[in-house]
Amino acid sequence: MGELDFLDDLYIYVKDAYRDDVHESIFKEISSQYYHENYHSDILAYYFKDNMVKKELILWLNKRRNLGIKYEDYYDGQIEREENRIDILLYDANKQKAIIIENKSNNATDQPRQLYRYYKSIGKNGVAVDAILYLNLDSDKEPDLTGLSEEQKCEITKLLVVRKLVGDSESFVENVVNNVILNTGNIRLNALSHEIKGLFCHIGGMTMKNINDFLAELSKGDNLGKLTAINEYFYKFHELLAEKYFAHISGIIEQRQMKHKISRIWFYKKNYLAIDFFENEINYAVDIIFHRHKIDFQILVRNKPDELLERLKERVGGKFPFKEKTEDRYVTTVDNPLDSDAVEGVIEKILTFIETV
Repeated sequence: MGELDFLDDLYIYVKDAYRDDVHESIFKEISSQYYHENYHSDILAYYFKDNMVKKELILWLNKRRNLGIKYEDYYDGQIEREENRIDILLYDANKQKAIIIENKSNNATDQPRQLYRYYKSIGKNGVAVDAILYLNLDSDKEPDLTGLSEEQKCEITKLLVVRKLVGDSESFVENVVNNVILNTGNIRLNALSHEIKGLFCHIGGMTMKNINDFLAELSKGDNLGKLTAINEYFYKFHELLAEKYFAHISGIIEQRQMKHKISRIWFYKKNYLAIDFFENEINYAVDIIFHRHKIDFQILVRNKPDELLERLKERVGGKFPFKEKTEDRYVTTVDNPLDSDAVEGVIEKILTFIETV
């Protein structure tokens, strides 16, 4: 196991945690409660009132457990919120059968004997339970059946479907919401489905569970100390790159005996190298700016009109190693500052260009 492998374990929990641009949803924008389970259950209960949504839900349940639930029985069936404290209850049209949905989109813990109490409360009213959908946000966490007898556990597990709202190809979003989007001709339902998908995909990257798991992973061994040290160097690693390439370029200048061409190589800032060279008493400069996510190579004329730069470009033609004009200079960029082959390739072209001017 490598010294930095612990970063992969930490990254799992935070990779999308604060990226609000990943998934947009009107539900997130109109309510500060967008991450609460009750809010999610209200939205889902409303969504299930549509018969096409109900059909896709039942197809998904049958695919998962082959429960033999008939969509036709549930057509125009009633949807209830918090009846007998059940998150969402889908009744068939005659209110003789039901599907229990327990929503755990914020990783709430189970109450003692919770699912069994729900199951029995429905049965007391003469309603048969066709399925119990235990819906996590992005994990396969099983319900807590502690305190139940083996017979009671069997009653629950034969009806139980444990699935995720988001997170893989078997999730609710992938199998229900996406199928509604693909199959509906109703513009309003299509738009609603996109907004629901956006909400659940967004909260899937920023749950309290993720935060707790991240902190638990961080507390292992000396992970916090390692991350602190790495963080300190990360925020100045572009300065370290500048030092590395200062030595690299200086070595090439010395080896090729280019000091008659290059008057100096120096640090304008810790992450900013400058190479000055003269041609016909005109002071040209190549500035190399090291960012954390890219490196910019720029050429300009010091204290002279930039028309002189245009003349130089025209004169050297295809040997000119800079690509784009911006204000008073030309720029070429390496998008990955750690791609040493690409960086050294650009440096080689620039130094060769200086040699031949």
